Amino acid sequence: MPQFPDNPRVGQVVETDPSEDPSIITQIVLTWDSAVGEAQAMNRVSTSERKYILRGVICTHEITKNSPIEVSILDRRILSYVFMEDQGWTPKDLDEPAIRFERKGTVIQEPVLTLTTGSYSIHNEICVDLPPQEEKEKEQEDERT
Repeated sequence: MPQFPDNPRVGQVVETDPSEDPSIITQIVLTWDSAVGEAQAMNRVSTSERKYILRGVICTHEITKNSPIEVSILDRRILSYVFMEDQGWTPKDLDEPAIRFERKGTVIQEPVLTLTTGSYSIHNEICVDLPPQEEKEKEQEDERT
């Protein structure tokens, strides 16, 4: 963490030092049918290597059962912070994303408990099937032969 001033002014920016341990923001990005959304959390179902629960999904397009989906977890290093009066120090500039997790799969359950406001929908949970990388590659080889 950078050294923040004791008496900051609103809008003041503090750069991070590249030599210090980086602060990271993690983003869960969902892509399906040329639509993009985000999830607040993702957990693997303990009884399966393939099934994951996506929680707090925010999107503008409908998600339906059996539709293909791609899930990516991106880590972005915080490059600077800005002081906001009511929120204190908050990230301002982020580095390019580094992909930590990326799999393609299928939605296996309709969204549960949906709240729609304006053009956005917020889904409580979505269950997806995301085969491990080696299993996905094996399935592609089987389809070719």
